[in-house]
Amino acid sequence: MILKGHFAAFQENIGNYPLHITALLELDLLRIAKENQLINLAIGYSNQGKIPWVNFFWPSFLKGRLFSDNLVLLAQKPC
Repeated sequence: MILKGHFAAFQENIGNYPLHITALLELDLLRIAKENQLINLAIGYSNQGKIPWVNFFWPSFLKGRLFSDNLVLLAQKPC
């Protein structure tokens, strides 16, 4: 990601056009939630992630944003 400026999972492959896929970051999800007046925002992580440039995954005891491939935003709509 640092060298190419995008997530490796979204790079172009033969026969695939990647531009319709956009990775949303934590900042993006929080901004979207705030713009839609959602409350009680909480971010969760999958705690499973692939090590960049190799075909291995991080050990299961490593958790959080740095070691997760996916995240989820939990929020509530105000009554």
